[in-house]
Amino acid sequence: MPSFNHPGVPYNTYLGLMWAAEGFALVFLSIRLYSRLHGQRRLFWDDAFVILATILTTVVAGLWQWQAAPMYQILNVAAGLEAPAADFFDKEFLWLKVQLSAEILFYTSLTAVKLAFLFFFKRLGNNVNRFNWYWWPVVLFVLAIYFVSMGNIQYRCLLPTAEDLLGYCISDDANNFTAITLKFNCAMDVFSDFLIILIPVSLLWNVRMRLAKKMAFVGLFSLSLVTMAVATARAADLDATKWDNGVHDPTYLWLWSAIEPCIAITVSCLSAFPQLFAASTRGNKPVYTPTDSYRRMITRIRSRTNMKQRSNPALYDLSNISQAEYIQAPDAVSTDSLRRPVLVPGSPKPVTVCYKAPPQERSGDEMSGYIKQELR
Repeated sequence: MPSFNHPGVPYNTYLGLMWAAEGFALVFLSIRLYSRLHGQRRLFWDDAFVILATILTTVVAGLWQWQAAPMYQILNVAAGLEAPAADFFDKEFLWLKVQLSAEILFYTSLTAVKLAFLFFFKRLGNNVNRFNWYWWPVVLFVLAIYFVSMGNIQYRCLLPTAEDLLGYCISDDANNFTAITLKFNCAMDVFSDFLIILIPVSLLWNVRMRLAKKMAFVGLFSLSLVTMAVATARAADLDATKWDNGVHDPTYLWLWSAIEPCIAITVSCLSAFPQLFAASTRGNKPVYTPTDSYRRMITRIRSRTNMKQRSNPALYDLSNISQAEYIQAPDAVSTDSLRRPVLVPGSPKPVTVCYKAPPQERSGDEMSGYIKQELR
């Protein structure tokens, strides 16, 4: 095993990779929020959790921007590369408090991203039968893992006394406890991500769509595998970057802890884009606006139609017909095929009137005698 008695990640690389991951998270969050506000014109609970996670990761990046230089000084002193200054212990106690804050924010931001996934899938499967029977246990499991992770933080060595700092915190028991709890929390993190991935798979299982499209959606929603891979790499890197005295290299540990939530935020935004795109498409359908030439054409058509109606008053002018003038002709033949609804003056709605077609030799003035029956 190679010897790691000095910081394994260079100072500039540490800050560069950390801010690059944070930049990706901010860019994808901005695209997500723009798409949401431009399409659906509102935010949802999953957006709120992603925003919270991004705020927390930004705070962590700011903390390490502030404390990265003191951390490297402390590690160089521990490796024998520098002589301790007069304020060495003050810097170390402050650095340990920053580590505690970063670890709490790390678990909180990861949990916020998991809740963002869960609430996003809840909106998609809100009308699916028995969906809550699976959704609620996963939510409770995620919250339980969060509180367990918060409980097994080694507070004794992150808020230590001078005796603990120089005694217990550099012992094998303290190093083994750190390694076991980090690996356990990583395993639970990966397992909870796996349970979350099963939700979109169950939603799409009975959806009627082409198999290729269904598998594409499953693959998109399964991008959490990237987060699972990063968590696994972080846990595996613990043993690979252990110093000769058994202490895990803090530069690798905190770099992975800063990058993993940012990748989780990016993945959550990518998984939400299909829904955002669909919503944006529905909300921005093109609106047809008639041109002036079209309006003039419609006006001419309506004008011609009105002129034709006015030119044939025998068929369209019922102003001189009253209900009392409806008589039955003696030779009328009642057939259903001759019944047509017409508007009778004084009636609030059309009624059905039967007509008998007049012979061709009769004049227009005699046509009223062939109104045979009124049917209400």
